[in-house]
Amino acid sequence: MARALPDDYMPYAPATPFLDVLRRIREGKLAEPVTLDGLSQVGIAEGNAPRVLNGLRFMGLVDDDGRRTQQAERLRRASTDEDPGILAETVLGVYARVIQVVDLSNATDIQLNDAFRPFEPSAQRPKMVALFQALAREANLLPGGPVHRRPRTRATQDSNARGSIGRAAPQRRRTAPPAVQSTTSDGRFFGLSEADLQHLDDNDFAAVWDALGKVTRAKLRAAATPRQTDDGNEDSEE
Repeated sequence: MARALPDDYMPYAPATPFLDVLRRIREGKLAEPVTLDGLSQVGIAEGNAPRVLNGLRFMGLVDDDGRRTQQAERLRRASTDEDPGILAETVLGVYARVIQVVDLSNATDIQLNDAFRPFEPSAQRPKMVALFQALAREANLLPGGPVHRRPRTRATQDSNARGSIGRAAPQRRRTAPPAVQSTTSDGRFFGLSEADLQHLDDNDFAAVWDALGKVTRAKLRAAATPRQTDDGNEDSEE
């Protein structure tokens, strides 16, 4: 069983991954019991997983054994219209000691920061405030609407997927095929250079490479076959 949270504790998980997990609970897409390994499997960084799990416990969404609570079930069963109201009820309840000393409708950043001064760990106060603001926005208690994760680029996704198997291999440099006798004045086949090949996509590059290879083989075979003269005799270079 997990250790009870101190009375002066305030959660300080990074807002975006915490909201991702909260939305999974609301959508019924988080395996039970909620564990550190389970959070890692849904994309929460290892260093953030304990902070996210403690935040869920603080909000009363999972118990000390990682099981979803009745409040979590209320969120999961809520309709789209009901959902913000139930989440607002949860936020107002667990952050009551903060809301008692600030007016959310016009609180400044300084006032919010001061409201979290009694809580620990004090070094994480900016993150406490950021998580509270994100939850308040998610519950429509603050203007601005829900916080959305910025879509990851393909490069970022590929990099994360390769993280467990070491560094990615360097991208292969496309090189031109073996030199071929050219019909142009600058010594290139149909005017193609190595720089030109860099602009082709994978399918076109493969097609050009294959075609030039066929031309090269044909020229080599032709060079190895004795030429015939007009009178039918072989033309020798000797």
